[in-house]
Amino acid sequence: MRKLITISAVVVMLLCTYASADLINFDDISTGSAGYANVPSNYLGLTWSGDWEVISQAYYNAHYPGAVTFPSSPNAAYNGLDFGGNVLSTSSGTAFTLDSLYASRFVGAGPQSSTLTLTAYLGGSLVGSDTLNLSNGFVQWAPALGGLVDKVEFTGDSLANYVYLIDDVTITPVPVPAAVLLGMLGFCVAGLKLRKLA
Repeated sequence: MRKLITISAVVVMLLCTYASADLINFDDISTGSAGYANVPSNYLGLTWSGDWEVISQAYYNAHYPGAVTFPSSPNAAYNGLDFGGNVLSTSSGTAFTLDSLYASRFVGAGPQSSTLTLTAYLGGSLVGSDTLNLSNGFVQWAPALGGLVDKVEFTGDSLANYVYLIDDVTITPVPVPAAVLLGMLGFCVAGLKLRKLA
């Protein structure tokens, strides 16, 4: 019994060490003299598909009316030429929770999206979806996506380029087998406690 509890504690500590939150702020991507650049498709070990781009606050405020203050400087990401279909995903066998992000309308770039919708999947199955009403300035959002995911689609409601900006995305990566093991260990410990009480 003591051995099982010790082993369980060690495994849980290892899982908790692995599953620490990561902050994605795009500030380490060089925008160079242009002031904008593509987000690498394998940025920070994640898959960024669609037309993810990063823009510097200096360039944004110089070229678009209604200056917006970025949550972290110097950069934020935006949807580029793709109003829908921008995806953040991981390799198979790894999942994450999308804990929070900051989002804003891309002010002054033609037709404006009034919403940003995130649709989440795990192993190809729909996990959940949540929608934020965008404003002309960043707001922090903790989307209710329903738990572990391995793919999140970002979609605006306007058939336009440059619809939304995001910054300071916080995710917690969790290997799927580890998440299952953690749940099983919880059931085992609970079962042992109930057995002891009986």
